[in-house]
Amino acid sequence: MNWQFMFYMIVFLLLVVNLVLASLTYENQTNNKTTFLSRLDNMTTRSQQVSHKQEMQNFMSDTQKAFNDQVQLGLNQVLSDHTTQMLQQLRNPYRLRHLGNVSKKELYRLKATMDDELLDDENKIDYEPFAAACILCIEDDGEFLKFRQQPAIVDMLEHVRVDQGKEYETIVQHLSEQYNIVIPWKTVCLNDLIGEPETYQIESCPGLSASPTTMRYVVFALRALKQMQDLNSEINIIEIGGGFGGQCCMFFRLAHLFNLKVQSYCILDLAEPNMLQNRYLRAQLPSCDYKKVRCTTIDEKELRKSLSVDSFLFSAYAYSEISQDSQSKYDNILGGLISNGFVVWNSRIQPTSGFYHLIGKVANQVDVIEEKPQTGPYNFLYVF
Repeated sequence: MNWQFMFYMIVFLLLVVNLVLASLTYENQTNNKTTFLSRLDNMTTRSQQVSHKQEMQNFMSDTQKAFNDQVQLGLNQVLSDHTTQMLQQLRNPYRLRHLGNVSKKELYRLKATMDDELLDDENKIDYEPFAAACILCIEDDGEFLKFRQQPAIVDMLEHVRVDQGKEYETIVQHLSEQYNIVIPWKTVCLNDLIGEPETYQIESCPGLSASPTTMRYVVFALRALKQMQDLNSEINIIEIGGGFGGQCCMFFRLAHLFNLKVQSYCILDLAEPNMLQNRYLRAQLPSCDYKKVRCTTIDEKELRKSLSVDSFLFSAYAYSEISQDSQSKYDNILGGLISNGFVVWNSRIQPTSGFYHLIGKVANQVDVIEEKPQTGPYNFLYVF
């Protein structure tokens, strides 16, 4: 039984219920009509008959309108509830797993064709549940130890499926051969010691397991570090939207494979994720590396002065999904500081001139690469 059939069955059943209720109302009003006719027969004067006929016509007109309104109300309610549910799931392409057997292509097509006004600006994402979950995990030690099971955090950050994780693992193997490096799998798996995420057995390293999200961190880190290798041996990284700190951790863990040293790492995010990032990174990184990390917001005073010129910009599924007003803040404050970067874009709204001002490039200086595996219909890698 597919979801379309179930939806139409629900609509049909609710309409039947509303029709029954309306019919009962109509029957009651019909009985009242008989009473009116009986009274009309007993009227002795024409003026009384005319008066009561008009009263009856008005009454029956109101009854028909009430019947129609009842049916329309039932239909509107069903459609409204279904639309709200669909929009909540479709607003972020990484949350599609919650819709069960519905094919991704079908949902992507629906998302792409829905009216812009109905979508209510897909860049407006409700971060409040995520922020509340971050605070809970910061204040409660028990919750922190399993924070990657928190529904709001899973929804925002831990949404890579196992099958996608295996695809990322295949890419890791390909990149390791291409770059002539050996992946330190035991070190990679340290990322999952805190948070109790969903994991799977690593095929290329029996006996070890990793979360699909961690496997994606490895792929992005390898590609970005290879890109940095030709720039400088000491690198300064600015990350917009740092999740819980897992990607930052992976950069530190794998930099030595490319003879690189992370000189400084600044995560720009909301205040609540910043606190979770700080706690996770303090627990994960050696103190000498943790001292190089700074988690703050774009609104911090004198932020620009504290950042390094010729920084490497990294952002995965973050800069592209915030509002254009927020993007403008990053464009204005970071513009002129970025020399190179790696941005994973996940919005059908294409980069604006502000983005190119931010990265100090023109469009033809940026390589646009299709995301693999494709985890969203508008996902591309912007490499510069």
